[in-house]
Amino acid sequence: MVKSLSDRLFQIFVYLVSIVACLVCIVPMLHVLNVSLMSYVDSIRSGIALFPTSISLESYRYLLEDPYIVTSFKNTVFITLVGTALSLLFSAMMGYSLSRKDLPGVSVLMSLVAFTMLFSGGMIPTYYVVRELGLINSLWAMILPVLISPFNVIILRSFFRNIENSLIESAYIDGAGEFRIFAQIVMPVSKPVLATIGLFYGVGYWNTFFTALFYITKNELNPLQVVVRGLIAQATISDYAAEQHYTMGLRMAAVVISAVPIIAVYPFLQRYFVKGMMIGAVKG
Repeated sequence: MVKSLSDRLFQIFVYLVSIVACLVCIVPMLHVLNVSLMSYVDSIRSGIALFPTSISLESYRYLLEDPYIVTSFKNTVFITLVGTALSLLFSAMMGYSLSRKDLPGVSVLMSLVAFTMLFSGGMIPTYYVVRELGLINSLWAMILPVLISPFNVIILRSFFRNIENSLIESAYIDGAGEFRIFAQIVMPVSKPVLATIGLFYGVGYWNTFFTALFYITKNELNPLQVVVRGLIAQATISDYAAEQHYTMGLRMAAVVISAVPIIAVYPFLQRYFVKGMMIGAVKG
């Protein structure tokens, strides 16, 4: 099939837009990575650094040797792993329950879930609830208040409703109970959507920032993102370096350390991502 001139021009335009979009995403990442590997003097001379003029790991050494950075990294890992696991479990249980048409009052419960997507109690009432539960200055304050996302529950519910009823009916005939059906039948066939929702939750917990500002006043309980914010704002830079010429490299190295772990996880879940989103959005 011979393409017309307008088709070729449109294809060229699409390629150009795609290339520009890729550069907009890649160039800042390369700049941050390269500045974190260079000395402060070299970073000033090079401007936007696409390639490092020199390689120095001093910034990373300062960060990894600082106990405050190490502690904040451990806090973030704990919040991400525990929070993602609990959120995924409870969201899946809730989504599966709402997908069952024989559940009494399922339409009312679904309306309440949808209602929370539009309206909430607000920051101040939420703060009082967290305080009365004794979660202030606790890592659980960054997990429990955001444990379940209504949007993710609706996606899971849509996915579970597409599972063949014959599988569940066969399990009933064999004498399986609800928990066994959920654990041994529903969960294994739901890997695509679970990986997708798990990625959503994982990224959210890894980037925990505002909840830490609201509920945490002790430095040893701060997550990594709060520490990175302090470095970028130069509010606490003297706590990390003895010499001022390491300032720029430290800030960029902190950004790299906070971004690389979650970026490294994505390729392992990418094959499930699109499939999980599409299947979970077939029907409501």
